[in-house]
This record gives sequence, C-alpha cells and structure tokens, in this order.
Amino acid sequence: MDRQTQVNGRGDHQPAREVARSASDVWHHVLTLAELQIRLLAAEVGDQLRRARTASLLIALGCLLFMVALPLILTAAALVLVEQGHLTPAEAFGAVAGATFVVSCIFIAAGWWQFRRGSNGLVRSRLEWTLNWGWLKETLRAERRADNRSRSTADR
Repeated sequence: MDRQTQVNGRGDHQPAREVARSASDVWHHVLTLAELQIRLLAAEVGDQLRRARTASLLIALGCLLFMVALPLILTAAALVLVEQGHLTPAEAFGAVAGATFVVSCIFIAAGWWQFRRGSNGLVRSRLEWTLNWGWLKETLRAERRADNRSRSTADR
C-alpha cells in the first residue's frame, strides 16, 4: 500500500486522462497522416496515368487488334493457305492462329515495355509511407517510455 500513488480529492494526478489524451492525439495524427497519404497516392497515380498514355495506347491497340481482327485474319489466311499452300484446313488455321497470336503479343509486350520504362513506381508515396510509419513507431515508443517514467516516478 505504501508504494501506491496517492490521489487527493482535487484530482491533481489523473493518469487515465493523460493516457486517453495522449492516445487521442496519436490517433488524430495517424488519421491525418492516412488522409494525406491517400491524397498523395491519388495525385501520384494520376501523374503516372498521364505519363503512361503512349504505353496505354500501344497496349490498347494490341488488345484491340487481337480481339477484333483475329477471326478475320485467321479465316482469310487459313483459306489462302488451304488453296495456295496445299495444306489441310486444320494445318492452315493452326499456322495463321499462331502467327496472329505472336503479332498481338509483340504489340502488348512493346506497350508493357514502354509503360515500365516510363514509370518509377510511385516513389513519393512509398517514401512518404516509410517516413509516416517510422514517425508512428517512434511516437508510440516515446509514449511507452514516458508512461514507464511516470510509473517509476509514481512508485517512489
């Protein structure tokens, strides 16, 4: 009993309120940082999308070519191979399908390469996230140290 903190009727020492206020401050900062992190991410994604126009266009062109022209190319080329190349219909359709697939993959790969070459991968958001996470951990450690100091002072 002699090591317990003495509390007078005036409420001078109220650790529960201090802890609640401290926790409230930390959560307020965490929510503010989360909001700012989301805003930065949105701005950076918008910036990346604006810079990725050429890559997106190449990818879209490759996909459009693949989806729209594929049946026509396969049919026409296969019929030409059947007539001119003396192939069976199965061989002709297989050869044309493979060639068309390779061409569309080349377009998609070129667009993807262009996209990767022009993108740094959200550098600012990653850096800010690292700084915010470090700040939160340090703040929680400092709160724990301050709480331990106040307990050891109260035990005396």
